[in-house]
Amino acid sequence: RRVAQYWDTVQNILTMVTIVLSALTTLSTLLPITKYVPAVLGAITTLVSAITGSLQPSTKRQQQMEASRGFRALQLRMIRVETERDYEGSGRNTTRSSWENRSFPPNSGLRGKPTSP
Repeated sequence: RRVAQYWDTVQNILTMVTIVLSALTTLSTLLPITKYVPAVLGAITTLVSAITGSLQPSTKRQQQMEASRGFRALQLRMIRVETERDYEGSGRNTTRSSWENRSFPPNSGLRGKPTSP
């Protein structure tokens, strides 16, 4: 949940920076100053916008919230077990779920089920 809040904060900061830079770019085009100031501000605005798009903080926030909900449900299932058989089944589910929720690079070969030794 903290990671989701972090990505939410990153999204908010980058959005506010983009808005302020866009406003400054617009104002600088109206003022009688050199043409390089609006060009530089426009370039910086574009750079911040590209960084925001490549980071995709809102998508990462969504993924972290889903993982947090899944982990919380898993904790509750572990607490509720009553027999040893339930506990073993819950342990298998925990291992499977933790492997499914990990983020591996696409070409690492580690996506999906864990490989047995």
